[in-house]
Amino acid sequence: MALGQKSVIIVRPATQDDIDFVANVLLLADIERNQKKQGWNEKAFLKQAKTTTEDEVQENVKDSTTYVIESDGDRVGRLRVIRTSEQLKIAGIQVLPSYQRKRIGTAVIESLIQEGKTKGLPVVLDVAKDNPNAKRLYLWLGFEQCGESDDHFWMTI
Repeated sequence: MALGQKSVIIVRPATQDDIDFVANVLLLADIERNQKKQGWNEKAFLKQAKTTTEDEVQENVKDSTTYVIESDGDRVGRLRVIRTSEQLKIAGIQVLPSYQRKRIGTAVIESLIQEGKTKGLPVVLDVAKDNPNAKRLYLWLGFEQCGESDDHFWMTI
């Protein structure tokens, strides 16, 4: 890629062939935060991530679509969106650490915000309280905190 040239970012539905990749993205994108949690078990996490991803890919989760994010032809992340008649929920976005801070997540989220505006729907998400970098990004993109639980902030735009 030439200097100053923008990456081509594609978001496509995940397939059976993507299950291991998506599970690994879930693991690697937040591994530093997760390793700090008491009782963290990487093997158990990865097994659960594969099971959950398989359910999502097989469309066993209502209104939910799991996507693979590609940048310049490389698989770099995972996105899960729940679309209902009332809202568009970003149910998870993870980008591999080596691709973070390259505006990939920002571009994907901005496209979802635009989709929400076009459909006249609020875009909502929740972010873990132990993930201040993600919260900072969402605030910068225009999300506002609208509530919280013990371990998450709820946000909307």
